[in-house]
Amino acid sequence: MSGRHPVICTMEGRISTKAQRIKKLRERAFDDNGSEVYMKYSKVEEKCNCYVSGFLASHPNDNHPLIINPENEYGSKRFVCTFIRPTIVPYPELHDCQKCAEFVARFVDYEPLAADEFPTVIASPAQTLSWAVGDCFEMSILLVSLLRGANFDAYVVAGLAPMWIRQQDQTHMQCNLKERSSGDSSYPCIEISINDENFQQKIASVEGSLKNSLGLHSWVLVKPSTTHNLSHTGAFFVETSTGVIYPVDESPYNQLYCVWNDDNYWVNVNDESEKNHFDLENRERWVAIFPGVGSNSSATAGIICAPPCSWVNIFEIPKDKFQRRYPSGTRSICLDRAKIELFGSGVDIQGLQARVIFYEDVEKTILHECTEIFEPNRRMDYMTRRVRAPEKMEFEEFFSLKNRFAIKAVAENAGVQRGVTFYSKTRADGLRQRVEELGLFTESFEHRSDSLSRRQIFLASSTGEKKHRNTECLDLGTFLGTAEVTQINDYFRPPNDKASFDSCVASRLFKLNDGNIITTFGCENEVLQRVEVSNSSNDELRLLQKKAIKEVESIKKEMNEIQQILYSQQASKNLAFPTQEEVIVQPYVQNEKDHARNGDDVVDYLAPYLMQVDSKMPLSKEEAKLVRDACLRGYKERLIERGNIMQARLDMARRELLAFQETHQAKRGRTLQEKEAYENFCSDQTFKMKVLERRIILHEQNAIAKFKALESKLNSDDRLKSLH
Repeated sequence: MSGRHPVICTMEGRISTKAQRIKKLRERAFDDNGSEVYMKYSKVEEKCNCYVSGFLASHPNDNHPLIINPENEYGSKRFVCTFIRPTIVPYPELHDCQKCAEFVARFVDYEPLAADEFPTVIASPAQTLSWAVGDCFEMSILLVSLLRGANFDAYVVAGLAPMWIRQQDQTHMQCNLKERSSGDSSYPCIEISINDENFQQKIASVEGSLKNSLGLHSWVLVKPSTTHNLSHTGAFFVETSTGVIYPVDESPYNQLYCVWNDDNYWVNVNDESEKNHFDLENRERWVAIFPGVGSNSSATAGIICAPPCSWVNIFEIPKDKFQRRYPSGTRSICLDRAKIELFGSGVDIQGLQARVIFYEDVEKTILHECTEIFEPNRRMDYMTRRVRAPEKMEFEEFFSLKNRFAIKAVAENAGVQRGVTFYSKTRADGLRQRVEELGLFTESFEHRSDSLSRRQIFLASSTGEKKHRNTECLDLGTFLGTAEVTQINDYFRPPNDKASFDSCVASRLFKLNDGNIITTFGCENEVLQRVEVSNSSNDELRLLQKKAIKEVESIKKEMNEIQQILYSQQASKNLAFPTQEEVIVQPYVQNEKDHARNGDDVVDYLAPYLMQVDSKMPLSKEEAKLVRDACLRGYKERLIERGNIMQARLDMARRELLAFQETHQAKRGRTLQEKEAYENFCSDQTFKMKVLERRIILHEQNAIAKFKALESKLNSDDRLKSLH
């Protein structure tokens, strides 16, 4: 089959570089003892090779080629089943088939085969992880090793696939953003699914030019298992280069040559085009090299019943690499009218986790919408998502409940409208939403004891001086000047007791221009029961008017402060905690100056970690790096733990205030002493929350400086001089 197809490249322009990587690896001196295992045969493996050779001689297969004994990365020929090393990893996420497939597809850079034939060299799963580069066979072997370790009934499949599969073309996929709730907060979740129309078009194009588009490829088969509750019924295929799951009867693959795992190797001897019959015990379709495994046949004398154990060393995925996800730091995925840019943890200085760009056209030239997803715990403002529509001049920002001002979302249509939504249960005034338009502010409330549900503030342009005696001037913030409040409309929610509708206030309109106050009673089914018009000389109504004006001024002042702080936080290039490039690791220690001032001995930061290195001074470069990284890691964990403790205390104070307010509001006929106790508790709790908020801000601001100070000290430590 060699020479049937030219060398292909992926949609990103990547071609095979395996030959160069293998050459460099084999030229390198074998310092570690692990490479000896990769080069030497055991007696069991030699016996297995003889048996497999005899099997192939007695079962000639002229219909299609097979891959039996490829070389590993060190040039030693091994039976292909022994490349699979079932491995259990300590990450529950990788015990899910879909997430495990996505991890492999995004962690390893896919390269197409160098030629349209079975590869003569296949790297072990450990080497594939180390390189973070692999072809379809290497990625399939790695994925099956992880899935077999998680007790999935998984197999590596070899056969023919269309060109667009081998080019890692995902333009038949579509992207959807879904909300994932966590308590009162919601977080965006990216979901990639198959666009049926585009998929069928690709299948039809393959059928129209079948001979010219098919080539050798490898993917993974997963069969139903009693140990896992899979979302798919029946067997399904996993395309390891993209992580996409295809039902067997709706897959793009054409012919299946063979399947294998660490238990056995099966050859398709019946119909090459069959891809939905996987009864591997059916001798009319499949022939197993080792009939004593996965077969009804009993083992006979002289027949090996199982392949030898894997020669691959136990491999692991370091925690920092697992969290980073993408060895280069980022990963781009081009879909149908969409593009996804993924970022490793701590790679982007603003805490960006993913960017999803939607386009109007297939060519991706007209931008429709851009959604940015952040790591909220790595941002000072705890933003979770930002959505921008440049053509409409609109944007929305969403925040988690940990946000300092309890902001849920901010939406703005440039020059038209700006709205802020709050987590209303965390606010003492019950403010849920505030929308600012030209000449009109609208505020919505919830859970208020005075039943206020909505307030409208009408504004007129002002030079800073009042045009009317009763009106008030309102500061609109930086660059906007002031405006004159001409009217305030308060609307109240109806009582639960319908018998008191007549005496219940439905709305109250404060017309500051002429000094009139219009009160509406008993508004039921849009029928006004009674309307009263008073002037501001009424003492009770005048107090209500002053209270409303005071609340309006207070909220607007708070909005101006929130806007300035949010802008400053978003313009800052510092996250709530250091990025992964700045921090490799971290232990909490007190400042040396404090110890010196108290007469204490200066803390030896490295002492606990030097004890873990079984080596005498001076340290080698690798040992010094290990000690430094461990010291920094411990320090980071202590700083984060301290911040989490303060944040937990702040959250508890908010919950206590909310519970007390709900209890107080539900109680009727409160005495004067109870009202005073309620006000004192709210005042004390608010003061406590402000103190905690201030401490959190100071801790966030000082965390990076503390870490860099320790890093500088370690760089100048003579015990780590081998690093420089």
